[in-house]
Amino acid sequence: MLSSEMPLLGAGQAAVERAVTQSRALPVDELLGPLVSALESNRAVVVEAPPGAGKTTRVPRALLEAGVGGGREIWVTEPRRLAARLAASFVAKELGSELGGVVGYSVRFDERASAATRLRFVTEGVLSRRLLGQDAGRELGVVVLDEFHERHVATDLNLMLLARRLQQDPALRLVVMSATLNAEAVSSYLGGCPRLRCEGRLFPLGIRHETREDDRPLYQRVSSAVKELSLEPGEGDLLVFLPGAAEINQTAKNLEPFARDRGISLHTLHGEMPLEAQAQAIAPSDRRKVVLSTNVAESSVTVEGVTIVIDSGLARIAEYSPWTGRQSLEIRPIAQASAIQRAGRAGRTQPGRVLRLYTEASFRARPAQEKPEIQRLDLAEPLLALYGVGLSPSPEDWLDAPSPGVVTSARQLLERLGLAQGEALTALGRRALALPLSPRLARVVLEGERLGIAERACLAAALLSERDIRVNATGPLASEAELIGCDGDVDLLIELFEQARQERFNEGALRRSGLHRGRVASVRQSAQQIRRELGRRARDGVDEADEADVAEPRRGLSLALLAGFPDRVARRRAPGSRELILATGHVATLAEESVAKQPGLLLAVDAEDRAHAGPSRERGERRAPSRGIRVRLAEPLEAEWLLDHAAHEISSKEELDWDAARERVNVTSQLCWGAVVLDQSERAAPPSDAASALLERAALAQQANLFAQKDDLDGLLARCALLARPGNAFERVGSAGSRELIALACRGKTSLAELRQVDVQELVLGELEPSDRARLEREAPEHVMLDGGRRVRVHYERDKQPWIESRLQDFFGMKEGPRAGQTPLTLHLLAPNQRAVQVTSDLAGFWERHYPSVRKELARRYPRHAWPEDGRVRPPPKPKR
Repeated sequence: MLSSEMPLLGAGQAAVERAVTQSRALPVDELLGPLVSALESNRAVVVEAPPGAGKTTRVPRALLEAGVGGGREIWVTEPRRLAARLAASFVAKELGSELGGVVGYSVRFDERASAATRLRFVTEGVLSRRLLGQDAGRELGVVVLDEFHERHVATDLNLMLLARRLQQDPALRLVVMSATLNAEAVSSYLGGCPRLRCEGRLFPLGIRHETREDDRPLYQRVSSAVKELSLEPGEGDLLVFLPGAAEINQTAKNLEPFARDRGISLHTLHGEMPLEAQAQAIAPSDRRKVVLSTNVAESSVTVEGVTIVIDSGLARIAEYSPWTGRQSLEIRPIAQASAIQRAGRAGRTQPGRVLRLYTEASFRARPAQEKPEIQRLDLAEPLLALYGVGLSPSPEDWLDAPSPGVVTSARQLLERLGLAQGEALTALGRRALALPLSPRLARVVLEGERLGIAERACLAAALLSERDIRVNATGPLASEAELIGCDGDVDLLIELFEQARQERFNEGALRRSGLHRGRVASVRQSAQQIRRELGRRARDGVDEADEADVAEPRRGLSLALLAGFPDRVARRRAPGSRELILATGHVATLAEESVAKQPGLLLAVDAEDRAHAGPSRERGERRAPSRGIRVRLAEPLEAEWLLDHAAHEISSKEELDWDAARERVNVTSQLCWGAVVLDQSERAAPPSDAASALLERAALAQQANLFAQKDDLDGLLARCALLARPGNAFERVGSAGSRELIALACRGKTSLAELRQVDVQELVLGELEPSDRARLEREAPEHVMLDGGRRVRVHYERDKQPWIESRLQDFFGMKEGPRAGQTPLTLHLLAPNQRAVQVTSDLAGFWERHYPSVRKELARRYPRHAWPEDGRVRPPPKPKR
């Protein structure tokens, strides 16, 4: 348990009791006194309270009025900007003060606070920046981590930093709150701190699941459910959980006629709405109300009067793909804990009903809890911040340690962006840390500043960090792009924004341009904040940049984006094709609505994963899981720009391949950005072992037509086989097959034309020593001389006796047949018509047993020839010259 020497808070308990009696009772009220008491002697407390118990507003107010923190500020973290704004507004109203006075909020690019502020609702990222800033959390009296169960990366980062800070600052207090969290694990991590639990007053809930899967679009299923439940007997409002603003707006449009006819007040609730509209959505209404909400109403925000919950079972959940190195929001089924929390919103004031638009089997198949983001998302941003203050946490420093592979990937990205070397920030990294952006977008801004386009780069970063400013981001934009003259999607967004600026952001002009008023306002605010943090106005000239960069803002924009997204270079597979090859080697598809129709080389700035698209199979491209990538926003690139400005990212390589048309091995020289080929040339390959291996594969397919003297070759091999003995040279050469011979012939050659000129006999003989060649000629000669002077060719065949053929008369006067070394030759004795009358390897036996009968037949058929009675004594005829 983390103890403290801090003095008791005195009248704090009484202040809490007064605050409770002045407001309607809520379930969490029973914990307020024990919580204040626990913080008098402990530095940290874990609070468990069900949804709607009032912890988000009552606990911070009680701490404020009890004086916990000794006059320092109380900071309450919320997982979303919407929740922070609404909670601050609600507590300020309860206290009867103006928002921005005693109670305020600070969220990204928006703040309502002053020197008088003592209770501040903030998003988790704002707290992270405070804890990692130069003041490192000084003057913070209490930090309340609300809705801790959502476990964003910033949630775990803040817990780790606060655990360190509690050891250094005796006055600091920490409260960790959630409806569904592993309180025991958190308490143990914080040194065994106290745990307080509120059971709440949840009324009975009737939970119903769909009996079977419904294939209709989500907005139709939700609309049908709203109409059905609205018409059933009973009172109370309906709260509908949908994955995002797009699904909410589509459903609202579909329900508007029904709501109007039935007198129902239809509201939407998501982060893009103005604060006034958000407050109206959660406030009590004199009419029956239907609220279409994202998971912001799952926690942090309580919608008054709800007795019916319709749960789509879906949410947009951040995912990181380690094989593409990209992070995206994907619509996925929620975990059981989220479904239970959503259902609890229906039973706060009376018995409630819950309709889950998925089957009970689907619910049971879902994980109990969502995996913490720190174990599934990119960690480049938190690592950059930690390295900036000299921290490199070990696994035991975290509540749940991130994967070592994810940490390594994040460190490698920071190094590639030039923001870190190992675990130390570079000068560029320190500047990036000062910008309220992700490392990638910070790098874009800094490169834009170097290239003299700081304003354009800041606007690009704002556009990419906020939601698309177009109402319909998937609609056809080719005509707009053509009118504006854009061939890049980010460039188009910039031009659309600039047109809106020229119209002074007039609402009618925004509508005509198809731009979303709230998103344009967010981008405008973000761009201004980024520019302020950058610290200076765009320079008129840049020493380190070419004049052309300053004069061509679109080229400069592409180069600035390249600095932040060096792994997103892509090339079109074919002219006009939407299929792209990414630098990672994966296949991607360019969205149909993209205006980057023509450039062959692109930067895939914004992309999302989709299932069931195949990986690339082109040479040199890495195979990937069965996933697809859809590129939403792309910017044009040119190879010359990369060569001029990012030569260190370019690699050169040479690859050998077989040119079937020229029947030769080619060497292809490539300049590559990862798997993307920027430039390529081909030439005939010089001799090498690798070239010979390629030639050999091609030659094996054509071996029947490869060697002109194939018969001679077979005879030569048979001659060697005749003399083969275990271990001698003739065994090695004589046993060679076609594959071995082709491999031998391919040495030092690169084309079939060269191969066809090879004297294969000399090739084989070249494998023998001179003494072996002499022995071959002696013991397995190509020719033998008969006694009469005729020179006869010896025929050699594998696994057969060598043989010769000649006229029978040529053997007159020979008592025995000739030999090849010690091997008797088989004799084919021919008649005058060149046909064999006898085949024998025993000439003496032939004269004795067979010649008399053969002589009679030959004499009858060929009377003009001499046929002596004894061929052994008659000399043979002289060979003709």
